[in-house]
Amino acid sequence: PFFMEQGWFVRVAIPRALGYAAGGPADSGAPVRRVPTSHAARRTLHYHQPIGLHPELATLAAARVQRACGLDTARFGVLLIGHGSARAPGRPMALHRHADALAATGMFAAARAAFLEEEPWVAAALREWRALPVAVVGFFAGDGGHVRDDLPALLQAEQVQRGEAGPPLRYLGVIGDDPAMPRIILDQVAG
Repeated sequence: PFFMEQGWFVRVAIPRALGYAAGGPADSGAPVRRVPTSHAARRTLHYHQPIGLHPELATLAAARVQRACGLDTARFGVLLIGHGSARAPGRPMALHRHADALAATGMFAAARAAFLEEEPWVAAALREWRALPVAVVGFFAGDGGHVRDDLPALLQAEQVQRGEAGPPLRYLGVIGDDPAMPRIILDQVAG
């Protein structure tokens, strides 16, 4: 699935639509083959983990920040922003692991995850880092409503608080449109 997390759609809605029971293939952590019903006897379905779980996404985010910030990279905090879950907040998310991987590189002043629909909230994370230059990477598959409307509004409000002379706030787009994504998808499918 071209989703960033192991959320409800990946764990329940898609498997259900494909004829699996809820809690089926997506919870196992391994690709699953489905033996087809008679109406599609010559087809086999391979259901893999969502693309957002791929460990190399942290590397893609780091490269994006390096390209955008150049020699100043070490001064920047990196904020990875994801959707989060209002239904099941607080569970471990891939986005936390990606932020931890970025922080462990030592390439940036700091790195952390924040969410639009659960804690830690994007606005709170930006407020805590107001004195720090921040590079923001959206961990979204595409440009849906959150990316077109909600995220720009949050970033604009923060930029107003920082003022024109304040530390820069750079939005670097969504990871789903990274040119390396096709390679990541193929690797996820091969794994």
